[in-house]
Amino acid sequence: MGTKCKKCGQYEAEEDPTTGTVVCTNCGAISEENQIVSSIQFTENAGGSSIIGTFHSADGLNNSVNHIGSRNHREVTLRKAKESICRLCAELRLPKQHEDEAYNYYRLALNKSFTRGRRAEQVYASCVYLSCRLNPRQNELMLLDFSQVLKVNVYILGKTFLKLSQELNITPHMLDPVFYIHRFAHQLGFGDSGTKNKEVMETSNRIVQRMNRDWMTEGRRPAGICGAAFVIAARMHGFRCNIEDITKVFKIGPNTIRKRLHEFGATPSAKLTIDEFNRIDLESEFDPPSFIKAQEEAAKKFDNEEIDRQVTEAEALIPEIDQAMTEDQKKAAKRKRRPKKASGDAEEVPSDPELQMVHKAGFLDPLKTPEEALARLNPNFVGSSDTPSTSRPENGRLESLLPNESYQPTVESLGITRSHAEMLSLSDPSMENNVSKEELHDGELDLEGIDDDEISCMILNEAEVSRKTTMWENRKENKEWVKRQEEKRLEEASNPPKAKRARKRRGKSTLPEYSTAGEALQTVIKQKRFSTNINYDVLNTLKEALSTSKEVEQKKSPIKIIDKKKTEA
Repeated sequence: MGTKCKKCGQYEAEEDPTTGTVVCTNCGAISEENQIVSSIQFTENAGGSSIIGTFHSADGLNNSVNHIGSRNHREVTLRKAKESICRLCAELRLPKQHEDEAYNYYRLALNKSFTRGRRAEQVYASCVYLSCRLNPRQNELMLLDFSQVLKVNVYILGKTFLKLSQELNITPHMLDPVFYIHRFAHQLGFGDSGTKNKEVMETSNRIVQRMNRDWMTEGRRPAGICGAAFVIAARMHGFRCNIEDITKVFKIGPNTIRKRLHEFGATPSAKLTIDEFNRIDLESEFDPPSFIKAQEEAAKKFDNEEIDRQVTEAEALIPEIDQAMTEDQKKAAKRKRRPKKASGDAEEVPSDPELQMVHKAGFLDPLKTPEEALARLNPNFVGSSDTPSTSRPENGRLESLLPNESYQPTVESLGITRSHAEMLSLSDPSMENNVSKEELHDGELDLEGIDDDEISCMILNEAEVSRKTTMWENRKENKEWVKRQEEKRLEEASNPPKAKRARKRRGKSTLPEYSTAGEALQTVIKQKRFSTNINYDVLNTLKEALSTSKEVEQKKSPIKIIDKKKTEA
């Protein structure tokens, strides 16, 4: 059955093999037309001559005749990459599978222009390491191995690897630190045949697995996890393993290992004994370190907020406190302004012993009447002391003029700080000598108020004294200081001190008396001459000669000007 015609619907179509067309014999319509051209055509472009109608692959490897007289640069780049990747895999002893996978990753990176601006060997190593990370159970290679083979910084290589993973949208598998225990054990010397070495490796595997259950390996490099596990396992089995020894083999910092040890110490497994740790597997999982750190930061933030809240509340109470203090000050001022008791009441005696002595002396007795005041000033002015206070009519007026008792000065306001007995003792020279002798420092410490326990804690025992003495003698600086002191002592013993020369004191010179100031000035000039190589007498003669020549010039007669007109007339 032939092909149905699209116009008349009949099945009377015929195919012409020479022209490649299908024609309906009923209506003459052409149903299909497939013209085949067997001739070869060429075209010219910037890259040279090329054949029209040939197949072009995406990588440019299947076009052996597309460019006549030129080479494809992409083909050269891929061929070099293939050779370099094969050479790198051979050095790292990787199977053929990793070569093909790494080459395919490189082709993808080249299509995305990832190779621009990057060194070729770094891209090759990143592609091979990506293949190893996607098949972690087939090898135990680390990025550090690639950096050692290529002599490239591991951090630069790791940065390139991360960029390549992001560009290709590939997430590599997490590394299991257990795979690297055997490798690191050989580097540390625990891989040799022996019961202890095997126990260390088994304990390290157990510690790493426990860390994995406690979420310590997530997002962490295996070197830090394995290093911390080896430190714990080696010390559990009696080996002396320091953190510095681990850092030299694992190529990590000591702070990283200390941080992993601190994180493992916070887990419940760290509180078990060695036997319990080897026999018991805790089913519970500890919180991740990041979660614990976030909780600590939240608690710290809460404490800061609580402190801020309390400070805000205290600041709000400041006005109330100021108001209460102001009211207390007003009440105290009112109490001070209250009048004292009447004169008939009993006289109060001060409690201070110094004020009592002043009170007995009569310096603070109030003046009851004007007569008493006048009698104290001048007894002859008033008369006898038994004159009644009511005999003078102006008593009321004078009494009103006298100052009030409450306004009299106090001892403190007058600046009196010593008692009467102290002033008498200071005025007596014998008392002063006694006091000065008692107050002299006898060179002993005042240990009153200090417990015996405190003193005993400060005094070292014999063991501590010997240990500190050994520390002092073993220190390099102290040894040098002791050596210098010994050399100095021997030098002083071998060389006796030189006798000091007695300095002669100049006696006070008696200055002669001068009649004029010029003579005194000449004497000073002679004493303070600037140089001993100059003959100052010759300079003085020159000065005298210059002064005499000036006088002669001044004494010459002046020139007279004669007027010619006057002479002619």
